[in-house]
Amino acid sequence: MAQTLEKESIPMTTPTVSSMVLLPGLITSDNARGRKYRTTASLVAVHFDQTKKGGIVFLPQGAEVRVIGPSSCLPSGFEVLFEKGIYHLFEIDLMARSVLIFETLLDKRRGLAACA
Repeated sequence: MAQTLEKESIPMTTPTVSSMVLLPGLITSDNARGRKYRTTASLVAVHFDQTKKGGIVFLPQGAEVRVIGPSSCLPSGFEVLFEKGIYHLFEIDLMARSVLIFETLLDKRRGLAACA
């Protein structure tokens, strides 16, 4: 007795379908704070100057960035520290184009102290 499974088809234009289901490696902003990543490709980021004017910049391949927290400007984004500057990245870009750098607890504390 073979049992058939019915597959429900959801059109790609349905707004309730989330691409997050396809990317199980995504992290939340709660557990991302303080993590350090090395980019595997150039990343598009937004940088705001002192007059609050934003500009698009490209972080180079091999850049080391530390997540400060959720972005105050980009939905689904993170604020990251790169070379003493704060940049805003989309979470999906960071996760798809970088690798997590594992650090010792002492290194992580030093990095978090630099962010404070």
